[in-house]
Amino acid sequence: MELLVLMIGLVVIGIPVAFIVALIRTRDEVQRLGTRIERLEYLESREPVTTVPAAFDASAESAVPAWPAMTPPPVAQDVAARPPAPARSHASLEQLIGGVWLQNVGSVLVLVGVFLMILWGYNTHRVGPMALVASGIGLGLALAWRGDRIARTVPPFGHSLIGVGIGVVYLTLYLGHVRLGVLPAWAAFVSLVAVSLASVLAGQHYRVRQIASLGVIGAYLPFMMAAWLPLAGLWTSAAGLLAYLAIVNGFVFVMAVRAGWSGLDVSALLLGTLAWIWSFHSATWGWGIQAGLCLLFTLLGFAPLPRLVGVEGRVRPVDLAAITLAPLCLVAASWPFLAHTERVPIAMLLMVLAIVQLSAALWVDSQRPERDLWRPLTAAAILFLAAALERALGTDRAPLAWCL
Repeated sequence: MELLVLMIGLVVIGIPVAFIVALIRTRDEVQRLGTRIERLEYLESREPVTTVPAAFDASAESAVPAWPAMTPPPVAQDVAARPPAPARSHASLEQLIGGVWLQNVGSVLVLVGVFLMILWGYNTHRVGPMALVASGIGLGLALAWRGDRIARTVPPFGHSLIGVGIGVVYLTLYLGHVRLGVLPAWAAFVSLVAVSLASVLAGQHYRVRQIASLGVIGAYLPFMMAAWLPLAGLWTSAAGLLAYLAIVNGFVFVMAVRAGWSGLDVSALLLGTLAWIWSFHSATWGWGIQAGLCLLFTLLGFAPLPRLVGVEGRVRPVDLAAITLAPLCLVAASWPFLAHTERVPIAMLLMVLAIVQLSAALWVDSQRPERDLWRPLTAAAILFLAAALERALGTDRAPLAWCL
């Protein structure tokens, strides 16, 4: 029965995948043929037109020479030499929806399906925990390997498969430690570090952020699914979750610094905040965990700065979004701790964060003439300063703190 289910699953998954690959290859071939036809038409339009000389009139007293070929005016020459403007494709929106958006949605659905399949096999006791972990890792590696082969002919689809494979390995390792109990803590930690390093190398090799994005989604998928599914025993301690976030966001930080992938940085900030909020609804951690949270979110917010200070002109909105969201996500994740811990230590912590943000703003201002990075950094410093004053003066003097 299990073999029959496995064969049916392979057929159900394999037929759509083969159909999508064939469809994308056909589309690329049609596009290549269209480009060649446009090129040939352009070259044909540029062929010089030969002028026929005037006929020799034998009855005339002398031969009337033909007028020399008129050279076209400079404007006509410029128009003839100018390459044709690229034709607008009426199918661009269709290609964007079908080739990018639906492909990403399908990749996420594959990750969800693998997640539910592992839980189904564990809860029904049809497959052993060790077999689930081994098959999940094998499936992820097989998808990554197949994606590397397909990327040579159909790059977008191959890159999606590589990202899905990394996400499947993330899911399997995390569930193997937290839910299935197969991997000890040290083995899960080392394995996740290795997968993070592989994600960095894959992103740098293919220069495609979609691979890293799907890997990040796969890493955070258990926390998203557990918000709607009754998964008892899925969550770890605060220290374990902080270590997990540090591992996952380590390669996000590297790619944001080196490759400028601020969009991936924004995704990691939002997903990490949601994972922490859904995991802990009260202040169940101490000052060590809070210091780690502050360091993690601050580094993610500062990740685009080393690259942006050397860029002339205005920066992209996604870079500003990463810098602006980092302090807000830190406050949202730390809210139970900030609200229920003693006021004076919290005020000191917020004051330190304000000084850190202001120091970064002063450093950026000394390196960059534009003020586009100065504004979000000083805004974060003012936010932390106001919160520190409110904590220091107490709730009955909050208006005075805001005035200051």
